[in-house]
Amino acid sequence: MPHSMYTLDKVPFVSPGWEDVATHLPSLKKEEESKLVGVLIEELNYKFALQLDPDPTTDRYSQEASGKHDHSDMLNVAFAGGSHSSRMLDQISDPNLKLLDCTVPGFRLTERSVAEMAKDIKGIASELHAKGTVIVMQLFDNSIYYGSREEGEMLLPKKGTDRVYHVEGALKIVKKSVFRDLFNLALLVIKEAGDITIFLTVPLPRYLLEKCCSDPSHISNKYEADYESNMRAALADIADWMKSMCEMRRLKNVIIYNPMEPLGLLDDEADEEQILQLWGADPVHPTEAAYKAIGDHLSEAIICHMAEARTQAAAAEESKKQAPTHSATKQQQVKREAWISGTEPVAKRQATSNSYLARGSGHSRPYYQGNREVRGRGGNQFPRPWKRGFRGGRGRGGGRRGRG
Repeated sequence: MPHSMYTLDKVPFVSPGWEDVATHLPSLKKEEESKLVGVLIEELNYKFALQLDPDPTTDRYSQEASGKHDHSDMLNVAFAGGSHSSRMLDQISDPNLKLLDCTVPGFRLTERSVAEMAKDIKGIASELHAKGTVIVMQLFDNSIYYGSREEGEMLLPKKGTDRVYHVEGALKIVKKSVFRDLFNLALLVIKEAGDITIFLTVPLPRYLLEKCCSDPSHISNKYEADYESNMRAALADIADWMKSMCEMRRLKNVIIYNPMEPLGLLDDEADEEQILQLWGADPVHPTEAAYKAIGDHLSEAIICHMAEARTQAAAAEESKKQAPTHSATKQQQVKREAWISGTEPVAKRQATSNSYLARGSGHSRPYYQGNREVRGRGGNQFPRPWKRGFRGGRGRGGGRRGRG
């Protein structure tokens, strides 16, 4: 601070303050504080030839980060799955999200791993409120890729002594019949979430730019002309299968999220230089910048979806309150006039004296006993007389006429 009003010399100054200032002075609002501090800075710049910023920042983000933030309005986001999930989680820094880690590096869909993951998800569902919780599940990445030899044998990638997963033969992606079995396994994890919103991620590509090693028998189809396009088409099919299977099982709380969108890998004419920057040398995992792009895009999608869901729920609740009750819409009974008060409300059918015309025993067609005329379907019909022993037919009560 300046030493006095008559010199430009500056000296340090510490204000002792007052012990009871917090209880006697109301806190300033953001706009009031900005206006007051701005005027003080303008006077300081004018009188002492300073170059302070006349528009100071008065945001309260520091107070929220200091532990004074109310955690009751934060959105719980749990990540479950393999290494992609844990790396996405590390790059998310939104102050409105409370992150929970349920990831398992190298997670693959097996009965044992699914049972353990389902147990963790069940614990989350029992402790957290469904309307304020989202679970991001990355379940299929380590289960859909396999190596195929010339004999047609399917081989899962194996970790070598160099701690790198190697693919023997040509790199393939599972067919729909196999993926259906994998999805049925994943359902055991999904159903444990109950009504919690789930963002189910589409698998990311791998070995797109680099092979696992220099062995020519590993990923032998890497240098084929349609290698990259076939992989993108296969992953697009996986995304369609995930969506259709969720719709078929009416999983309304599941949202299919494709992490390739923020990376620009969905476009047929993707920028190759940008892909090189986002992917790097690791054939399986992209760079931190790529995970940062996915994390920012994912967190924004989660916040927007949950905000829209809360708005729709509030609107439905409001319309439910304004809707008329059943008692209000019930029709009032019409008062009968005096001249009909003694009559029956429903007319009764009078029975006839003829027994064959009585209800339940009458004929559906006119019948005249005099000339035995029968009017049936198709017009007037006159029955032929029956004859006993008529040759070539059977008579009523008779049989065929014997010879001689």
